[in-house]
Amino acid sequence: MNLSFFWRYFNISLNSEYHINAFRLGVPFLIIGALAGKIEPYLSRSFAWIQYINILFGGVLVWLGALAFTQNLSVCREVLWNFPF
Repeated sequence: MNLSFFWRYFNISLNSEYHINAFRLGVPFLIIGALAGKIEPYLSRSFAWIQYINILFGGVLVWLGALAFTQNLSVCREVLWNFPF
């Protein structure tokens, strides 16, 4: 398949905003990947408490899933709106 067909079909030029947005979204992942070796000692120390964070957010995810399944997501809005920050 010829790439010129792809460019004409999707109307994408090399100077389009799609490439700029893809670059903006990809750069943080490249930075994290480049610094992963330097962050690893800090991550190995955090495994003692990260399991509790995983359990907490897993419970939140199950709670949100149950609310979405029963079509009661407005409960989240009411709880967060009345929460005294």
